[in-house]
Amino acid sequence: MTQRILRLWRELPNQRPITFITFNYDLALDYALSHDLASFGGPNYCLPALQQSSPVPLLKLHGSINWGYLQVPPTWNKTDYHGELAHVWSRASEELASAENIFVLGYSLPESDSFFRYLYALGSESSNRIKRFWVFNPDSDGSVQARFRAMIGRGIEKRFQFIDGESGTFASAIPQIYEELRKV
Repeated sequence: MTQRILRLWRELPNQRPITFITFNYDLALDYALSHDLASFGGPNYCLPALQQSSPVPLLKLHGSINWGYLQVPPTWNKTDYHGELAHVWSRASEELASAENIFVLGYSLPESDSFFRYLYALGSESSNRIKRFWVFNPDSDGSVQARFRAMIGRGIEKRFQFIDGESGTFASAIPQIYEELRKV
């Protein structure tokens, strides 16, 4: 699927930088991007210890199983681990602050994830105007949408879309995003 994302991204007029921000510490996205970005040595983890030249950042906010000691378990209390990932979180905040389009795929914004709310608050404190904030999630009871609406506030309410049901799946999201961005 990342091949499709990157291929579609390369075909877009007025191509803008793309960044992947994920809470997953598995290697599925890493593996796919490593194959698609082989000429650059894979994705750019934005870790100071690594010297990477890839133009596509992969910001793994919980760490990654291939980072050894930087693994962060899926727990609500990430305070003990956050210091080690400060550079990645800082870069994620910068990317959100400069983003024109934010597309969230498959993330349900659990009540217990205060770190994402904090990151979004830091990233949205900029003069940059977000054109689109779209959330794709198959949730059908409205709870995920309500959490996102509460987080974004009234400032970008008119640019927020929540796509649910079958249209909210990852596979359905990519062509929808591509078609929307082609209009630019």
